Amino acid sequence: MRGECDEILIIKEGLVTDTSVSNIALLAGDGQWVTPAPPLLPGTMRQSLLDRGRLKEKKVRLEDLSLYREARMINCMMDLESGHLIEMDRILYPH
Repeated sequence: MRGECDEILIIKEGLVTDTSVSNIALLAGDGQWVTPAPPLLPGTMRQSLLDRGRLKEKKVRLEDLSLYREARMINCMMDLESGHLIEMDRILYPH
């Protein structure tokens, strides 16, 4: 299903979990960074950001993605500042 896209978002039982190579953080309208709960894999950077209060866990439904301003891929080598930016208007939805 990836087709010509750079990356995929994994959806499990209607909830966003991760990308194929990282956890994900979503920037809400109020400026709070959110990470989907539950993730497929609870990464070390994700946990570090949660422990430091930089991220908040929240169930994120596929249809809720439009409520967020941007997303960042996070893993052990990418944090909120260096993680790959995902512009929300670039997310393609399955038909």
